[in-house]
Amino acid sequence: MRHGDKTIKLNRAPSHRDAMLKNLASSLIKHESITTTEAKAKAVVPIVERIITNAKKGTLASERQVESMVMTKDVAKKVINVLSPRYGKREGGYIVKHRLARRKGDNTRMMKISLIEESKK
Repeated sequence: MRHGDKTIKLNRAPSHRDAMLKNLASSLIKHESITTTEAKAKAVVPIVERIITNAKKGTLASERQVESMVMTKDVAKKVINVLSPRYGKREGGYIVKHRLARRKGDNTRMMKISLIEESKK
């Protein structure tokens, strides 16, 4: 039975998976758009949504949580100073996903994920 088995494992050890997802989340926040495999995109979207939602709270504790969830302090500052005001009135759905053509080498489904441009009014 699959009770409580919702983690996307990506065929990696837990420490490697956590580091990879932190890096993907940091890259998505830094560049605001990345291209990755469909499985990795599905795994990183909830993490980035949680990071932005935490940053919107505006407390010291939430800022420290954001810093612990991303790789560098400049990315954390961008989330707190740029993205949280941009999505201030929005209640989620900060990311849009686009399917791309399959990768030529191994025929893996690719996906482009990017942050939406403006807040919902």
